[in-house]
Amino acid sequence: MDRSVGYVVINLTATKIPWVGTATGYGVVVNKRTNTRSYIQVSRFEIGGGYGAQTFKVIIVFEDEKLLDKVATGTSHFEAGADVAAGSSSVDSGATKSGKGYQAFRLPEGGAAATVTVRMAYSKPYLKE
Repeated sequence: MDRSVGYVVINLTATKIPWVGTATGYGVVVNKRTNTRSYIQVSRFEIGGGYGAQTFKVIIVFEDEKLLDKVATGTSHFEAGADVAAGSSSVDSGATKSGKGYQAFRLPEGGAAATVTVRMAYSKPYLKE
């Protein structure tokens, strides 16, 4: 975290019925180099098997400032995964994800869900400090 250019913290609430799921939430993008905060709204749509409802946080730590700026100004992200969660415990095929320039963590807070899905998430600016 000390060597990162910034990070994003997102609160999401997700609902999944057998073949379709959605999640919505808000987050903050912290750019440590410019000492600014941007606020984003996040929407997620998923297709695949599963059922449940849960709340969780996503924390993404960035080493690449261009990627951090993309999230702050609006971007989309595709992924596939499987997870099982109950309360604050989970087994997630993507609980920690690394990519070129970032590392993401998913922290369950409550609810229960079991899913195998393809997801598309979209962030857009909500407010800038």
